[in-house]
Amino acid sequence: SLKAYPVDSLYRDSFRMIQSLRNDKGVYRDARRFAGEDYHPASTAAIGVGLVALCIGDRMQWIDDGRDQVIQTLEAMTGGDPSFQPDRNAGGVFRHWINMETGAREWNSEYSTIDCAILVSGTLFASRYFKDPAIDSLAENLFSTVDWSKMIADPISGGIYREMGEDGNGVPGAITTPYSEYIIVAWLCKNAEGEAGGPATELWNSHYTDP
Repeated sequence: SLKAYPVDSLYRDSFRMIQSLRNDKGVYRDARRFAGEDYHPASTAAIGVGLVALCIGDRMQWIDDGRDQVIQTLEAMTGGDPSFQPDRNAGGVFRHWINMETGAREWNSEYSTIDCAILVSGTLFASRYFKDPAIDSLAENLFSTVDWSKMIADPISGGIYREMGEDGNGVPGAITTPYSEYIIVAWLCKNAEGEAGGPATELWNSHYTDP
C-alpha cells in the first residue's frame, strides 16, 4: 500500500527509474515496458528530463559523477561522440524519437519544437546547477545552434509550430496556440531574441506575461 511506501523511497526510486532509461552514451529512452519486448527509442524530451534528474541525484548525494554524466549526454547531443549523431534539421531542431545507439530518426518522427525545447531546458538547468565551464560551453552550443525564430507562426494568435521541416521552416497546419508545455518553447524563443525583441517577444507579452 502507499502507506507502507515512504515518500523518500518513492523519490529515490523515481530517480533510479529515470537512470534505468540511460544507456552507455548518456542517452535516455522514453519509456520502459514491463510486458512483452522491452523496447523504446530515445526521445529528446526524455533526455532533457534525464539531465534535470542528474542535478537532483547530485544534490541528494545519490551519485558522485553527475557532472561527468551531464557532459557525456551533452557531448552526444552536440555531435561530440562520432558514433552518435542526433538527427537535426537545418535550423538545429531535433527529431522527437531517435535511435538510442546512433541518433538516427525513429518511428517516422517529426522535428519537434517541444521535445527540442525540453531538451534545451534540461541542458540550461544543468548548466545553472553545476556552474561548470565545460557544461556551460556545451549548453551554450546547444542553445545557440537552434533557430528559435522559425518556431513562431503567429505572434497575434500565439501560434507556435509543433513541427518543423527539414529546411528549418515550420510545417503549415502543424500549429498550436497557447497551451500548457508550449510555454517552454515561447520562453526560449523570447530569450533567443534578447533585448531587441521581435515576434517571440510580442507573442510572450500578448499571451504569457499576464496570467
